Amino acid sequence: GKTVCWGNGVSGQLGNGVDRSATALPVEVLELEGAVDVRVTRTDGVVAHSCALRADDRLVCWGSNTHGQLGNGSERSIPLPVEVSSLDGVISFAVGGQHTCAVRESGKVYCWGDGANGRLGNESLGAQHLPVEVTGLTQAVEVVAGASHTCARRADGTVACWGLGDDGRLGYGAASSQSAPTDVADLDDAVSLGVGSMHTCAVRESGKVVCWGMGTSGQLGDGANEIKLVPTEVAELDDAVEVVAGLYHTCARRAGGTVACWGNSSAYGTLGTGEQFRSAPTPVALADLDGVVDLAAGQFHTCALRESGEVLCWGINSSGQIGVDEINASVFRASPTLVDTLPRDVVAIDAGQMTTCAVRDNGRVLCFGEGGQGQLGDGRPHWPMPVGVRWPAP
Repeated sequence: GKTVCWGNGVSGQLGNGVDRSATALPVEVLELEGAVDVRVTRTDGVVAHSCALRADDRLVCWGSNTHGQLGNGSERSIPLPVEVSSLDGVISFAVGGQHTCAVRESGKVYCWGDGANGRLGNESLGAQHLPVEVTGLTQAVEVVAGASHTCARRADGTVACWGLGDDGRLGYGAASSQSAPTDVADLDDAVSLGVGSMHTCAVRESGKVVCWGMGTSGQLGDGANEIKLVPTEVAELDDAVEVVAGLYHTCARRAGGTVACWGNSSAYGTLGTGEQFRSAPTPVALADLDGVVDLAAGQFHTCALRESGEVLCWGINSSGQIGVDEINASVFRASPTLVDTLPRDVVAIDAGQMTTCAVRDNGRVLCFGEGGQGQLGDGRPHWPMPVGVRWPAP
């Protein structure tokens, strides 16, 4: 599958070799072939990068590299894909604010980039320009990353988190940061994880969802609008198969291919209910959205992939991240809106702060939205329409 990305590409995060600020038209991540999945920066800062997993189980990254988050041994930002050094057999990967992590077939987790708050999990706070092993973590099958924290799911359904502990986002019962994996309390049957900037969620084997961390905007879904230091159950949801999280909102894909969201719309229609302003401390079903096979959430936007290969997005379009060719902070869509500039052969999607990327069934990647850090992969900063990621970097 090819991957396409759109959005701000100033640091090269679109992967097409050009530094451009933003685009709503998907641009191809240049010369990147054989992609099977893609991840975009989860950050509330000004730096951004993206990564893609190839069919050969190798990882390539592009965009900002201020702390070595591209994993190639340097701090030089590159707007084109570069292969992560000495890392093969990757089965899961995550892109945080200024760090990156991956799970290998061995079940071990490796992280690199900014080590502030212990987000690399190696009992150190220093930056690492190459992958380093997370301390004492084995049998991992999935890794996710927020702006400043990281979590991994083990094969037995337990979950461990590390990094910034503010607001209880690590889920172990306190709000202190941890530089090594710390088990999430009362969770031993997780099948999928989702992470926002300040909260974390897990789908349980039963189809129920639990969330923890910042909840004052209703993003934990338990109706309480409170911070929770340990997992709390999302109300009225028992058939979830996937959960994704933004800054103030959370969404779940249900077994039947429908979607429910909760939290606060942040005046951008982020919940997808058709209303610009909506506060929902418990899940609300999205009408007329079905056949969904993949979900992705940025800070203030969300996208859904249908089994037909169509992508629909909603929320803010400040950098073209929902694919609407009118880039302005006042432009938004409160209901799922077709990204009609994307081909109908998308097989996977991801969304970051203000950038969205899609993998096509031919292994190419398209990105759109904010590209000021090169995260679009075509070497340009801003594209509101999909661009292709270039590969390889010289």
